[in-house]
Amino acid sequence: MITSQKGIDLIKKFEGFSDKEYICPAGKPTIGYGHVILANEYFQEPMTRRVAETLLKTDLEPRQKSLNSFLKVNINQNQFDALISLIYNIGVDNFRKSTLLKFINERLFDKVPDQFRRWRFSNGKVLKGLVNRREEEIKLWLS
Repeated sequence: MITSQKGIDLIKKFEGFSDKEYICPAGKPTIGYGHVILANEYFQEPMTRRVAETLLKTDLEPRQKSLNSFLKVNINQNQFDALISLIYNIGVDNFRKSTLLKFINERLFDKVPDQFRRWRFSNGKVLKGLVNRREEEIKLWLS
């Protein structure tokens, strides 16, 4: 599966758009829709939304590949999109080791929403933005 426009729009909503480089809460240089700038990358500023969305779609490719390889059960497009939004935020390795993935692969779908909610912390503090993002991901997962 690949991320639908609905999933892309969800990520864009919560990542927000920045046409200039900034330091994200994790302390990394970032631009566009949450793209972490690598040491060998340079982007023309101000970045356009069109370029930022293209960059986001490129960033999603390895995450989609990973998610598809991790899943041992079939899920629907909305569920895939919800998981991609989560992975974009928490990282592939964190997701791979998560109880959330374990529960999905064990078909314990009733436990999935509470597992999404576990990912609302940054530096040990609950962030309202992450609470809101998780609730929208859950809503998408359940639809």
